[in-house]
Amino acid sequence: MNIEKSGLKFEAIIIGAGTAIPVRNHSPASIYLKSKNFNALLDVGPGTFSKLPLYTIDLFKLNSIFISHLHPDHVLDLATYFLIQVNTNDKKKIPINIFG
Repeated sequence: MNIEKSGLKFEAIIIGAGTAIPVRNHSPASIYLKSKNFNALLDVGPGTFSKLPLYTIDLFKLNSIFISHLHPDHVLDLATYFLIQVNTNDKKKIPINIFG
């Protein structure tokens, strides 16, 4: 979905929505937002980072993660993100902002 607001264009991809329990063809909450110099995730429910390659999203280009609230189906993949960062070459890491 492409959105334009006040001259700012960005793309939104729904990675997961509609269930707190992973089932076939549905995943917990996560939306990818992208514009010219901005790559972010809104919520990181379980399985978010394993699904990013399906949408050709490079997690090493993320510069922000927004958490809407602290229910597990919106935050559990933060642990996965931190594990990836600990075990990744420093050349791929970029600073990231996490907002809640």
